[in-house]
Amino acid sequence: MEKLTFHNIIANNIRVNGYHLTIVNSNLLPRYAYTIGLTNTLGFELMFAGGMNYYYKEVASIIYQITENFKNTNSIDSIFEIESGIFSILKVHESWSKLMALGVYDYFNKTDINIFQILPNATNLSLDIPDMSLDYDLVRNSVWQYLKHEWQYSLPEDSKITTNTDALFGKKIKEIARWEINEWEGFTENGNQVDENNMRVLPLSVILSIDTSMMDVIDLGVGKGIWRDESSNWTWIEWG
Repeated sequence: MEKLTFHNIIANNIRVNGYHLTIVNSNLLPRYAYTIGLTNTLGFELMFAGGMNYYYKEVASIIYQITENFKNTNSIDSIFEIESGIFSILKVHESWSKLMALGVYDYFNKTDINIFQILPNATNLSLDIPDMSLDYDLVRNSVWQYLKHEWQYSLPEDSKITTNTDALFGKKIKEIARWEINEWEGFTENGNQVDENNMRVLPLSVILSIDTSMMDVIDLGVGKGIWRDESSNWTWIEWG
């Protein structure tokens, strides 16, 4: 799409809705979303990074509800209690915004845009959500390392895993299978017992970063499966 055409779409969404919502999906990074246009009315933009336990529609709704709530409170330090839960916002460090919110800088043709990160409360603060108030740091934010670094493994970059949301909160995956060259399935409990509402399709790179012991599975052959639990001291065992 040509730049002018895209800018016209953004401008129209700002005129109709008050902002344009950009959703960024990547083969190697958690999904993130940010607004373009709130600078005109609120003086800053909003970003929701990670939190892939939420569906896309929930993220869009959260951003909308917080925008509406902020118009009423006009306080950046506010805690927002909305239908989807309790959220707060933090000022995003420029080292993050310059990597992730390129559309904002491009649209306004500025270098000093203020962006605030939407953070769920502690109960919903999954491990794919960074603290963007601090400067971007690889050690502190390995899940987001591919903002700057290249994929270094022999696996396809578009490798995906179907898993349950508990894996995003640090619970260990107990069984995993590789069904296609770039398609995996792994759960923190018996896969037959996982509620479909708690299933998510994620970049495999996200799970590898959250649980480094998962690196042992990258050489698993297509059609093969392995399992582990406390009784095996979390050592992977081939399916019998």
